[in-house]
Amino acid sequence: MTAGILTGTAALTQPAAASTSDCSGYEYVQTRPVAAGETSLPWQYVISLQPGTIDVCLDGPDGTDYGLKLVRLVPNGQETVATAPTGSADKTLSYVGPVSGWQIQVSADRAGSYTVGVNLP
Repeated sequence: MTAGILTGTAALTQPAAASTSDCSGYEYVQTRPVAAGETSLPWQYVISLQPGTIDVCLDGPDGTDYGLKLVRLVPNGQETVATAPTGSADKTLSYVGPVSGWQIQVSADRAGSYTVGVNLP
């Protein structure tokens, strides 16, 4: 069985088409708006069905410093497992993890639209 992205209750089993060149090599890509000071979840959660490396790409608006976190869903809540460095609009992160549910969190320093991509093991 392969990994998939869950959005609400609908599962995407085919990779989405990339919307920017910065995250174009990723399996699943989504572009979303976000308000200043808010945290956005491009997908409610993602599930890896085998252990391995999770790669995440963020293409934020020029001149911003959006935050990017990978959070593991655990029985008692959430655990932040990876955070991308600050200082630029475009970021990537990788994490080697177990079979689990995950959240990708994008926090905005100002309003705009971002594109995020993810590769699951």
